[in-house]
Amino acid sequence: MKWPLLLLALALPAAARGKLDATDETALLDYSLTAGKIEKLVKIGERMRGYVKAHPEAKQDGFMKGETIDQRVRTVRSSPGVMEMLKAQAMEPRELVLGMLTMMQAEMLLRLRAQYPDTPLPDNVNDKNLELTAKHGALLEKWRAAWEMGALPASSQGTGQ
Repeated sequence: MKWPLLLLALALPAAARGKLDATDETALLDYSLTAGKIEKLVKIGERMRGYVKAHPEAKQDGFMKGETIDQRVRTVRSSPGVMEMLKAQAMEPRELVLGMLTMMQAEMLLRLRAQYPDTPLPDNVNDKNLELTAKHGALLEKWRAAWEMGALPASSQGTGQ
C-alpha cells in the first residue's frame, strides 16, 4: 500500500468528526447505528431542508457547530427549530450529533473501500456501523438525499434495502 492511501484512511474518520478528544472518540466508537436511527435522521434531514428555506441563517450558522461532541450538542440545543424536529422523532441532541458523525464517517469510508478495497480501516471505526450502512445502500442514499449530499457512485453503494 502507498503511504498517501494509509494517511487518507487514517484522516477520513477525523475529517468526519472534526477535532475530538479521547472521550469523544470513545463515544463515537461505542455508538450503535440502526436502520431505525438512520430513518429518523432521514426524516430530520427532510424537515431541515424546509426549515433552512424559511430560515436561511440556519444554514450559515450551522446547526451542529463545535469541535467536541458536547459543543455540538449545545449548538443543537440552542436552536428551537432543530429541537422541535428532534422532539418529533423522539431523538435527543446527542443522538443526532453521534448519528450524523457516524453516517458521515461511514459514507467516507465506504467510498474509500470502494476505490481502494485493500486499504485497512483505522482502529477507531465501529465495524458494525460500517457494515450496516454498506448493507443498507438504499437507506444510505435516502440519508444522503435528505441532507442534500448528492448520490454516491454506484461502485460504493451497498446492495441491501
